[in-house]
Order: sequence, then C-alpha cells, then structure tokens
Amino acid sequence: MGKCKICGKQTLEGYDLCPQCGSESQKSKKENPGKYYSQPRRKYYDKSYKEPQIPDSCVFKDGFYNEDGYIKREVFIESAEQMSDILQRKRMTQASIRHLFNMIKSIEMRLKADRDLPLGFIRENFYKFVTHTEYQVKRGIIPEVFREFVDSHKDIAVRSIDEFKGFVQYLTSIVARMKQK
Repeated sequence: MGKCKICGKQTLEGYDLCPQCGSESQKSKKENPGKYYSQPRRKYYDKSYKEPQIPDSCVFKDGFYNEDGYIKREVFIESAEQMSDILQRKRMTQASIRHLFNMIKSIEMRLKADRDLPLGFIRENFYKFVTHTEYQVKRGIIPEVFREFVDSHKDIAVRSIDEFKGFVQYLTSIVARMKQK
C-alpha cells in the first residue's frame, strides 16, 4: 500500500491515487482530454475505402505480350517476383495458391488437348475461377490481395486465347517464386 500522490491518503495496492482523487482525476480527463493524454489520438478512416494493394507494375492492362508478339519479360521476372512477395506478406499459403493455380492449369491443359475449343469455353471457365476466388476470400482461405490480382486481370485474360496463355504464364511465374514452408 502506498500514499496518494495528490492528497497523501492511503491507496490500494498498485494505484498511485486514492479512490477519491482517482475519480476526480477521471472526471477532469473527460472534461479536458488533451491535457492528460500525451499520445496522439488515433485516426479513424472510412472503412469503405480500400487502398490498392497491388502496384501498377504488377498489372498488365495492355496485355501480356510485347509488340513483337512475345510474352513480356516482366511476366517472368520482375512483376512475378514482386507479386510473389506481396502474396507471401499477406500470408497466402502455397496450398491455397496451388489449388487455384490447378484450376487455371486444367483449362490450359484442356486447350492443349483440343485446339478447336472456342474462346467462350475459356471465358466461362475463367469466370468460374474468378467466382471461386471470391468465395475463397470470403471464407478467409486466401487474402483479399489475390482477389484484387485476379480482378485486375479478368478482362485481359479472356480477351483472346493468347492473352489467357499469358495470364497462365504469369501465375506460373508467381507460384514458382513462392517459398515453400
């Protein structure tokens, strides 16, 4: 037991102020909050606003191919490395990305087996992939950033069969760079 710092009365163990001075102090804090708090107040943000988590360098708005008709270097190296790091920081596991990756690879394998498949087949199955991704995010299985990644490429990936193959190559490069645990 100690003595109150304000009036000198006996305090309860672990307290600097007696019950009477403590209640007076709390009352003063409510009336003058800036006087008693040395730490800055927390800032509250609008929860509806979400800062984009994917840098522009990881989004291929103009397509996955360069002017010569080959897949861009960034798809294989820089952007894939950067996106892989982002996914790992957001705690995306290899198991969860592999499950989604296998969905895309199965579409590609079907395309290789039957070269006469129409673009509509790719679109339909890719949109199923998009839907499944959104479902997995809502279940908490994969992070929101992966849904943003897929969403930012959904129009490009179904533009043509070649662009779909470019997306598959990009996702393959990302998965290849993810560290195994």
